[in-house]
Amino acid sequence: MKKLLLFILAISFVLLSFSFSVTAVNATDNNLAIVFSHDLHSFVEPFVLNGKSVGGFARIKTVIDNVKADYSNTIVVDGGDFSMGTLYQSAFITSAIEYRLLSYLGYDALTFGNHEFDYGFDNLKQMLTSAKKFEEALPPILCSNINTEKTGISKSDLEALNIHEYTIIDSNDYKIAVFGLLGRDAVELITDEAIVFDDYIETAKNVVTEIKNLYSPDVIICLSHSGTGSSVGDEDIKLARAIDDIDVIISGHTHSYLPTPIIENGTIIASVGEYGANMGKIILNPIDKNNRLVSYELIEINDSIKSDENTTQKIEEFKTYITDYLSMFGYNSPNQIVAYSPFDFPEQGTMSGNLCEQPLGNLISDAYIHAVKSAEGDKYAKVDVAAAPVGLIRASIDKGYITVSQVYEISSLGIGNDNISGYPLCSVYLYGSELWSLAEIDASVSGVMPYAQLYFSGLGYKANTNRMFLNRVYDCWLIGENGERIEIEKDKLYRVVSGITSAEMLGTVKDKSFGLLSLTPKDIDGNAITDFTKCIIKTDKNVELKEWKALADYLSAFPADSNGVSVIPSLYASTEGRKNISSYFSIPLLFTKWNFITWAVFCIVNLLLVLIILIIILIIKKIRKKRRLDIAVIIAKEDSECESLDCETDIQTDDADTDLDNDKTVE
Repeated sequence: MKKLLLFILAISFVLLSFSFSVTAVNATDNNLAIVFSHDLHSFVEPFVLNGKSVGGFARIKTVIDNVKADYSNTIVVDGGDFSMGTLYQSAFITSAIEYRLLSYLGYDALTFGNHEFDYGFDNLKQMLTSAKKFEEALPPILCSNINTEKTGISKSDLEALNIHEYTIIDSNDYKIAVFGLLGRDAVELITDEAIVFDDYIETAKNVVTEIKNLYSPDVIICLSHSGTGSSVGDEDIKLARAIDDIDVIISGHTHSYLPTPIIENGTIIASVGEYGANMGKIILNPIDKNNRLVSYELIEINDSIKSDENTTQKIEEFKTYITDYLSMFGYNSPNQIVAYSPFDFPEQGTMSGNLCEQPLGNLISDAYIHAVKSAEGDKYAKVDVAAAPVGLIRASIDKGYITVSQVYEISSLGIGNDNISGYPLCSVYLYGSELWSLAEIDASVSGVMPYAQLYFSGLGYKANTNRMFLNRVYDCWLIGENGERIEIEKDKLYRVVSGITSAEMLGTVKDKSFGLLSLTPKDIDGNAITDFTKCIIKTDKNVELKEWKALADYLSAFPADSNGVSVIPSLYASTEGRKNISSYFSIPLLFTKWNFITWAVFCIVNLLLVLIILIIILIIKKIRKKRRLDIAVIIAKEDSECESLDCETDIQTDDADTDLDNDKTVE
């Protein structure tokens, strides 16, 4: 029995040791795990997508912790645009909620996206300064292609803000180099001209060379806010082709969802979509240079993943910042219900590729006019037209109850002159002829720049895509409050309301179209506006009228149901004929309502045709003249030859006569 017990104890010890060894192998796996995200856009809490609850930082924390438990070599990174999209961004400058939460989740490095600059570079610096007041340790933000000289900031000042070109992370077994940058398309979308960026590919070449020479890392990772997809020309694929030594590119900006990675020039290009609905996990074998990619997985963050309780509690603490912001505009909670929609509106993504009228665009532009009426009260001056650009519509409305938070997400971009989150509405004046230009921007320019398309309240037009570019509109009119048609007087000033950034963009139309489209926002006296902040509409409490509040107030104003909740009327279930863009071919339609652009093109084309005809005539004349000269030369030559032949004949005859005489003499 003693021997048997000793044998059992020995076997148990061996098995227990084996169990510990297996656990140890799993925990200290030689592979490297890269957990990644991008384009989170302040979606701190779960949201509904296709009927499912997805996303949420508390769930993401659980996923990160699980991966770290499985792999001793784990890094967590983000590819930019971690802010701007929900009410949490309202405390971006003063409280840095998104940045601090990503630090709490265990991120090792981030990069900027273009939306981190939405409030301007100065406010971004203030956000980073605020974050340091709350947190001692924060992940570095990597952005290697900021041109310090042209931006007017030193490298040391950037580093003091925790902005670095790259970072070296020493995991248990490997040295990992991570750098970040913004691509060309992302840079073009940054409106603050105070910050200047170098070309992303040239910068990456220099940074990778420096990293290799100084540190000889096992893995090089690029956090690239450049993107993949035709809209940006596959910038990250171009980056991978241009540089041999980048192992992984986390590709943000285009919200691309890549279920399998793109392998280009040996570089793994990874992208996980937007808003934290999924997290990416790449398993690498840094030792095997030829077969580095072990596995690639996009993990759906759904309700099957348990939320981390500590993260949930921390998020609840941050909500006080949101309620403070909402109270300034008369709302008390992000979950406050403002309306009920008995139908679905089209998804925001489908709107940007469709030039035709959209019910959501009609709803938003109508809300602008309603908001101005409410804000100005007895002092209200008639608004003739309101314009809402599709590029600033960030979300849509699904069937069901609509909260303040959801309304904010629809119009979440920008900041006002008051340095408070949200673009304000502003008022400008345009001549009637310029209203035609406004319609023309939508009908023509939107075809090549989808995000330039506009949705109107108070303005209707007809256009045909077969007509001359920048002259596709052949009918334009005002729509009265009762839906009646009102003819536009071309020399009359009309009041137009839009978001301030839209108004500023209208002010650049004339220059950017090389004067082809005449459109200059003016004040009520017809003077060109140079400072649009003076046109901002404010409430009776001297608070800027934000775009999102205009929509929220309008939704709240509809007739209520039995539960006291406002219901969106069926009017917005379909379009109303405000925008009528056709593509059928009609010869009479091609020759009606020409503007000076078509006339100019017509004259130029006809002038070219006349020149071509004249050139052809001259060429024909020259050819004919040459032919006549050639014929004359030939004739002259033939005549000369004939004269020569006659002369020879005469000589031959004379010789014959002489010979005959000689013969006679001989005889």
